[in-house]
Amino acid sequence: MYYSREDRREELEWARAVLKRGISTSRKKAQEQKRIKEFALKLMEGDDKTRMHFMSLKRRKEYQLLFFEKTSADVDYNNWGKMPLITPEEAAALWFGKDPEEVTLESVKPFTQESDFPKKFMQTCLLIDRAVSAGELPSESSLIKPTDFLKWAKQNNLNIPNELINAIEGHSKNMETEEQNPGDVLLNSKRWVKLESAALGAIKEYRYWHHQKVKEGKRVNTDLIKDWIHETYGISQNEALIIKYVLQEIYPEIVPSR
Repeated sequence: MYYSREDRREELEWARAVLKRGISTSRKKAQEQKRIKEFALKLMEGDDKTRMHFMSLKRRKEYQLLFFEKTSADVDYNNWGKMPLITPEEAAALWFGKDPEEVTLESVKPFTQESDFPKKFMQTCLLIDRAVSAGELPSESSLIKPTDFLKWAKQNNLNIPNELINAIEGHSKNMETEEQNPGDVLLNSKRWVKLESAALGAIKEYRYWHHQKVKEGKRVNTDLIKDWIHETYGISQNEALIIKYVLQEIYPEIVPSR
């Protein structure tokens, strides 16, 4: 029997979703769920008989994925990590790695008998709502900053997907960099700190160095000054050239090279 890549993708999507499902407390229902999970494991392994059986069964209700189990309902962390504010309901969806536009209280409510997920999702929405009401989770008109949501979740030892943490924290760092004063950014630049240190050193030592060179009978010009800065402070010729121009502004007596 011929299987396309799309067939295999569909098999794996179904199997992964089934293996994530919880087991019912009802003994009869639990036995059926365990049987389907065993079937999913064989399907993951690529067993040919199981694959053929799946092709014939996938139209049956128990072999169809609910909308929130499909990959199309998975969240785009990169996009949602950039949101400045989110609702408690959206925060709950992100918590489960679901697209908040697809997975909502209204959309999951009809499936409470078919899956444990709707109940867990509704409980999570309630938990976040109560945290906002109690003032444990800061909000602005019931809207939450994603960074505040992460902080609250960590304080309460809640298991948040690493992808969501990385997306929110990564965007937050980018925003902080953009909002920084240019002077603060320069202070974090190793190259700039080194150049500034060299400039301050050259300004401080120039008079003494110049005096020593004159005693040695040397003619001090801009080329000699540039070489001195380059060798003394371990910076490039171009960087030394910039500091030389600074010295010329401070010490007008410096003789230009010819």
